[in-house]
Amino acid sequence: KMDAKLMLGTPLSDDENAFYDAVGGAASINTKSDCLKKLMQQQVEEGSLTRHEIDRLLAQVCEKIDSLDEDIDAALQKSQEKKVAKLNMQKEKAETRKKMLEGLTAVVPQKLKHEPQILKLKKMLKPLLKLEASSKGRLLSVKETKQMTEMEEMQEE
Repeated sequence: KMDAKLMLGTPLSDDENAFYDAVGGAASINTKSDCLKKLMQQQVEEGSLTRHEIDRLLAQVCEKIDSLDEDIDAALQKSQEKKVAKLNMQKEKAETRKKMLEGLTAVVPQKLKHEPQILKLKKMLKPLLKLEASSKGRLLSVKETKQMTEMEEMQEE
């Protein structure tokens, strides 16, 4: 979108220009990655996450806490007190993040631009997927072959 604007000679808004400078064509992968991480962190801090995103982040934090518990146990067995202290601090941060995520209220995801068409295609595709699953290892009739062709066209659409 921004490239098209630039190609037409249309000036970018200040926000678009700042974003393009940060992640646009010539920026390095590390710069783009850093910018993306910062934007994702900002989204989490603002609490503008869907239920799926919150659940996924909670699962990641729980995995991290479990991993830290294992590392703490291993360090205790080896009598590595400094490492235990460091790992306990990381665990506290992870537990704080978990509490913060549990306190978030999920936002409703935005509607897709072409959602009605997508839902219609999805409904039409369902019986065709069943046909595909049941036709494994056997020859299809002419009618079934036409239906499979329709399915491939729908998937491309």
